[in-house]
Amino acid sequence: MRGYTKGVAWKEELFFDKDGDSWVTEKFPLGDTRTPAVVRFSINWQTLRYKYAVEYGEGRERGSFGRCEEVQAGVKQH
Repeated sequence: MRGYTKGVAWKEELFFDKDGDSWVTEKFPLGDTRTPAVVRFSINWQTLRYKYAVEYGEGRERGSFGRCEEVQAGVKQH
């Protein structure tokens, strides 16, 4: 996944594996706490709404939500 914030590409790409109806990254230590965490990405294909969340600890998460946008055919993709 190549994410964008206000049109600016993130520094790195993320790689996900399929997990049911969503996709998750491999576990990684969360900051200095070393708490295991994963990033989960889910899309509702009917509404094109998505949820991007960091899951950590005992059922805790921090998420953001948005809507997928169509990329016009003339826009060069990398």
